Amino acid sequence: MRRALLFAYGTLADGRAPRAVRRALARAARPLGRAWLRADLHRLGAYPGAVPRAGAPRLEGVLLALPRDPRLWRLLDRYEDAHPEAPARGEFRRERVVVRRLPGDRPVEAWMYVWNGPRGGRSRAPRLARAAHGRSRAAGPILKGPARGRLTWQGG
Repeated sequence: MRRALLFAYGTLADGRAPRAVRRALARAARPLGRAWLRADLHRLGAYPGAVPRAGAPRLEGVLLALPRDPRLWRLLDRYEDAHPEAPARGEFRRERVVVRRLPGDRPVEAWMYVWNGPRGGRSRAPRLARAAHGRSRAAGPILKGPARGRLTWQGG
C-alpha cells in the first residue's frame, strides 16, 4: 500500500495524544526523521497550532509515513477536529505543505494539521513572543529553540 507523509509538530509528535491515537500511530506510522517549515506557532492551551507563513520562524517537527488507510486518517482528523468536507469548520484543517527534511533540507510534500485561527473574532491563542536571547516565552507549554528563529514544541 502506498504511503502518505504527515508533518507532525505537536501532540502527534511528542507522544501526548490520546492512547487510541498513539496506538494507531505506533502500529501504522513509519518515522522518517525530522523536518521543518516556516510557520507562526500559537499556544492553544496544552497544545500548539501552527500556520505556515513565509518569513515566520522555523518550526521543526517529525515526518511520518502513513498508510492511505481511510480509518487512520478519520481517527487523526477527529482528534485534530479537522473536517475534510468543510475545512473551515474545525479547529484545524488538513492541508498539503512543503517541508524540508533534515539533514539536507530536501523539500517534500506532506500533510499537516494547520490551525484555522481564532473563533468568534478574538484569539484565545496569542502568538508566542520572542525574548531578546532568542527563546520563546510562554506561560504554560514550553517552546524552545536556538536564537535563529527556530521553534520546536517541547510539551508542557
